[in-house]
Amino acid sequence: MFLEESRSTEKTTTGTRKKYFPLRSSLPPIASSPRAISLAIQRGMESLIGLVNRIQRACTVLGDFSGEGAAALPALWEALPSVAVVGGQSSGKSSVLESFVGRDFLPRGSGIVTRRPLVLQLHQVEEGQPEYAEFLHLPNRKFTDYSLVRKEIQDETERLTGKTKQISPVPIHLSIYSPHGERTFGVLTKLDLMDQGTNALDAKLYTILELCRSFDRIFKEHLDGGRPGGERIYGVFDNQLPAALRKLPIDRHLSIQNVKKVVSEADGYQPHLIAPEQGYRRLIEGAIGYFRGPAEASVDAVHHILKEIVRKSIGEAEDLRRFPSLKAELAAASFEALERFREDSKKTTLRLVDMESSYLTVEFFRKLPQEVDKGGNPASASTVDRYGEGHYRRIASNVSSYISMVMETLKISVPKAVVYCQVRESKRSLLNHFYTQIGRKEGKDLGKLLDEDPALMEQRQQMAKKLELYKAARQEIESVSWSR
Repeated sequence: MFLEESRSTEKTTTGTRKKYFPLRSSLPPIASSPRAISLAIQRGMESLIGLVNRIQRACTVLGDFSGEGAAALPALWEALPSVAVVGGQSSGKSSVLESFVGRDFLPRGSGIVTRRPLVLQLHQVEEGQPEYAEFLHLPNRKFTDYSLVRKEIQDETERLTGKTKQISPVPIHLSIYSPHGERTFGVLTKLDLMDQGTNALDAKLYTILELCRSFDRIFKEHLDGGRPGGERIYGVFDNQLPAALRKLPIDRHLSIQNVKKVVSEADGYQPHLIAPEQGYRRLIEGAIGYFRGPAEASVDAVHHILKEIVRKSIGEAEDLRRFPSLKAELAAASFEALERFREDSKKTTLRLVDMESSYLTVEFFRKLPQEVDKGGNPASASTVDRYGEGHYRRIASNVSSYISMVMETLKISVPKAVVYCQVRESKRSLLNHFYTQIGRKEGKDLGKLLDEDPALMEQRQQMAKKLELYKAARQEIESVSWSR
């Protein structure tokens, strides 16, 4: 059996039951019975394992264990089959290897401890022979004390890397010889083996953060187009907002009766001399005030779409289904963040509307066509009836043109503000506040977030019992078939 421990960012943990037989040098002839075929396959695997073990040792001696550099040739080592134990720093790789052997022989501590790959080969010897370990770099020395094996691994590592935290790709070859060929090993994690330098709180926190990142990734895919949902936000800007602006009662606000009333009230006891500027301003400010409603409605519509995407994303995150408490906390934190984004967006969009009424574009009115008299000259105030219906109709027309210009401006600026304050922020910092709260929680509170659904736990237990029943039934069926 050949096992290799290496460093990686992935986590791979498996559990199985394996029985090792003495190595043989040749394949047996093919037999006719199923039992003989099974034995032939096992012996063939033993022969293959022995061959790979010898090739691995040769690669280590000759330095052909990894290709380094862009111009390096492919290494034979990389083509050899092996069972690799991979995982992040302090994730329990050494514990998995030790579970194969059934002995504690690997260095432990905080930080990076295993700084060279460890190639572990297991050999079964005859019953009654002693169990011992042997290093490839010390071929004539047999270790029966596994504490000395641990020390030799540390010493051999420091011979190549020194006492620094450097990492080397040069493997350490260790062979274990034992008459006990049957091994049972399971899944070991940081929580199962609490050694010095291992923190259960970090493991729980890491699990929670990984689940949160999975949800956040799905949420962003909905917004960016990888999943459905984000296109509805564009529908708010392209359909809902323009339709709401068209339904505003601007025509009623600029009726002749209302224009005359507003202009008269603005003039007071002193009628305007040339143009009713105060009347113009009041009419424009009143019309622009109607735009606040559609702007707020756009903010609320996008807010409801984002909340729906959050619900859908949580439902699509399969890993979260096991943890209802974490799922509820995650949904509450997301909705709270979206509510903050909505308030900021509403303030910004309403500020855009107020800006249009606080300072009017004077150039627009200067470019308006002036009324001319019969001689082709601009009409003076004395030649125009300031109190006639035509005068008020012209005021309403000018204000309507200005309001149309403002409306087109808001059709562009309001979506920009909504996307910036809500969509963009939800992609960037939807869970930032939640991460801060999680970091302040104690181990007990973090454990509650990882409590599984009782119904799911009961279902798992039932499935485990059913699996054992099927295994027992299979054994009974096989025993009957062999007896025949």
